Amino acid sequence: MQAAESDLAIAKNERRKVAHGLQEIKFQKGEVDHEIQALAVKYKAETEQLERIEPVYSTIKKLRALIKEKDLPGFKGLLIDFLEFDPKISSVIDLAAKSKLFSIIVEDLDAAKQVLALNKQIKGGVVKIYPLALID
Repeated sequence: MQAAESDLAIAKNERRKVAHGLQEIKFQKGEVDHEIQALAVKYKAETEQLERIEPVYSTIKKLRALIKEKDLPGFKGLLIDFLEFDPKISSVIDLAAKSKLFSIIVEDLDAAKQVLALNKQIKGGVVKIYPLALID
């Protein structure tokens, strides 16, 4: 009988520990969710501010959405998509290269014309387009 009571006490103690651990995990999850939400709000605000300062960012954002939607053949991406750099120096790179990082890379002149047509459609700003066929 005493062994059963001892086993029951151990089981209750373990149950309390598990319940406490679960509460702690829920609390940590709530904190992480809150941090993610705060970062999303900060990202959105910074993006909107950037779009007001540099109209090319707004144009590129709209163009990328249209290009993806229409599955434009010959579109390779933005110059920044092909670069690798240490995130610690990203602000320096941004200062030095500015909007050049958001130049559009396409396969050929036909793709460039299609991007220009889309840009005209959205009444976008000036964009730089580099057809690879002309560079090679």
